[in-house]
Amino acid sequence: PQLVDMFEERDVELFLVLPRTIMLFFAADPRSRRAELVHSLLPHRFRPSTPSSGPPGSTTLNAELNALAEHLGRAMGSLACAGIPDVTTKETAWHFLLKRAVLGTGKADDACCDVPPAALQVVEDLMRDLESWSLELQRHCPQDWNQCSAVLVHCITGRSRKRASSKFQV
Repeated sequence: PQLVDMFEERDVELFLVLPRTIMLFFAADPRSRRAELVHSLLPHRFRPSTPSSGPPGSTTLNAELNALAEHLGRAMGSLACAGIPDVTTKETAWHFLLKRAVLGTGKADDACCDVPPAALQVVEDLMRDLESWSLELQRHCPQDWNQCSAVLVHCITGRSRKRASSKFQV
């Protein structure tokens, strides 16, 4: 419900949540078709594949993007094994991390109250890592990011923000 409200109200927090969730989904499956979105926004983070790493014309992740995917895997494993009520599988760990990414830093205390310190440290390290990727996603080419976020909001809500039509007068 909180995410839905962010979209409906075009809450400023939404524009912090969007890049975090994009990077989280990317890290969950960096070789999926969804990865093309990150590739188009951060092309410098991919390198041409070699004959041993993929078909001609394809690209591979650089070391930092690979590290993000590995970090997510560690966090999901830590959560799934931490004995947290309702977080017992990688799937429920994924939902926990997604919720944590949406909540951001200010409201995360409630979501993390049952998480043992060792697992919490892994989660918080991942969230800091996601936040830095989120900033890079937004700042590498701000015009592209603005267009991308506008399209995403439009696709998810099914409408674009209406602008007041008024004549400009001096």
